[in-house]
Parts: sequence; C-alpha cells; structure tokens
Amino acid sequence: MLSLSEILTKAYRYTKNHRSLWFFGFFLTGWGVMNFVRRVDLNADHLDVYYRYILDHILNNPLELIISVIGLVLIIALASFVGALARASIIFAAEQLEHDQAVNFRSALKHATKSVWQVFLAGLFTNAVIVFFFAWLALPLWLVFRNGFEYRGFILILGALLIFIPIIVVLSLVNIFACCYIVIYRLKVVQAFKSAFDLLAIFWQQVIALSVTLFVVYFFLFFLSAALFGFIGVLAYLPIILVKSLSLHWFAAIILALIIILSFALLLVNAILNVFTNFAWTIFFLDIVKAKYIKDAKPVGQHAGG
Repeated sequence: MLSLSEILTKAYRYTKNHRSLWFFGFFLTGWGVMNFVRRVDLNADHLDVYYRYILDHILNNPLELIISVIGLVLIIALASFVGALARASIIFAAEQLEHDQAVNFRSALKHATKSVWQVFLAGLFTNAVIVFFFAWLALPLWLVFRNGFEYRGFILILGALLIFIPIIVVLSLVNIFACCYIVIYRLKVVQAFKSAFDLLAIFWQQVIALSVTLFVVYFFLFFLSAALFGFIGVLAYLPIILVKSLSLHWFAAIILALIIILSFALLLVNAILNVFTNFAWTIFFLDIVKAKYIKDAKPVGQHAGG
C-alpha cells in the first residue's frame, strides 16, 4: 500500500499539473452542515422570539412562505447537484491519472454526467441522515434549556457532541468511498454504501491517519493563506488612506476592489485545497480497494473504463 507521503505527493502533483480542474474546487465543500450546526441558537428566549415572528409572518404571508420554501429547496438542490458533478469529475480525473491516462476539464465533466445523479443521491442521503441525528439530539437540548436547566443542558451538549461528531465523521467518510464506488465501479447507491462501510471497517486505521493529515494540511494552508492575504490587505490599506482626502468616491471604489480581489484569492486557495483533498481521497481509495482485492482475490466491480 502507498504511504501517506506518497498519496499526498501524487495529489499535489495532479493538482499542480491540472489547473483546469481547479474550477471544480469552487463547488467542493464539506462544511455546509458544520456551518449550519454552528449557527444554531439554543437560547430558549431567542427561539421563542424567532418562533413567534416566523409564525406571525407565515399567518400573514402564506404565499410568500410557499414561494420562499420552494426557492430555497431549488437553490439547495441546484448547489448540491453542481457539487455532485464536481465531485464525480475529480474522482474520474484521479482514476484516469492513476492509470496514466490523459484528462482535462472537458473529459472529466463529460464522464461525470454519467454518474452525477447517483453521486447526488448519495450526498442527499448522507446529509439527510446527518440532519436527522442533529434534530434528534438538538430537540431534547432545546427542551432542557427552555425549562431553565442550563447546567444539565451544558452537560447534555457535551454528550451530544460526543455522539454527533463521530456520526458526521463516519458518514462523511462512507460518503467519500461510496461516491468513488459509484463513479469508478458504477455501483448503485445502496451497494456503494454497503461496500464503503466494509472498506471503512477494514482500513479504519489508515482512514483515520489520512483524515487527520488532510485536516491539518487543509486548515494550516487555508488559515496561513487567510493571514497572508489579511496582512497584504493591511499593507495595501495604508497607502489607500493617503488618497482618501483626494476623492471619497475613488477611495470607496479602491477599498471595494481590494476586498473583492482578496476574497477571490482566498476562494481560489480553498478551491485548490478542495481539489487536492479529493485527489488524495480517490488515490487512497484506489489503493485500499486494490489491497482488498488482492486479499479477497475477487473483483469489486466493473471498471469505469471497461
């Protein structure tokens, strides 16, 4: 089996040499659920205020509510579909590169359309299960806080986190492998999840090692880039102050342009890291599937290219 350094080196080389695939990275992110959880407010008084406000608004504007819900669902579905398309494209690209085959943006996207719906359904199922467990754990916490048992509530929060975080991690890892099975071996969603669970159960130690490594690499490079761009922004802001007295209009335009440029630069770094991470996971997947195949001495499914 490949070592962690070999996997990271390959992922770095593939990412560096195939810049046309960086575009997919803008749609690859796994932190949407975590951002949702982080923004949830369990304060009973606040929830009561929100609930009354929302209820009054619904009663007074039922048509607006229906339109808003439909619009929100469509936006989430579209974003999820594009994300599934990007994920399938990177998985296919990594598989092709591992077999020394040429790949570009167009070929990766074209092949991804063959499995995008299955990948979309796999992601939808994973997120639905995560939201279910979150609601299952959050509702009792809200009731505890609502009745004024704050000390017990904080203890329950710790217990809930001990349950919820491992669930998120395991489901996310299973979803990664399931998507690889779908794209590379053309398995159906149910069979892909079964195979992914089996793979995780066998190679869980290697999976944890790679997860921790990628976590450290991702956040170190992302926050280092954020700090660097922030420092550049501060340095650029100083001379801008000098021209402030000349024209307020030009000053505001320069500040806005600077913010846009730095924001895009940070988004680009995030996109590149997303592509690198997905390359690493696909390379790792192919390696452990090969190891399992040798161990079991039986095929895992039909290859995507044949």
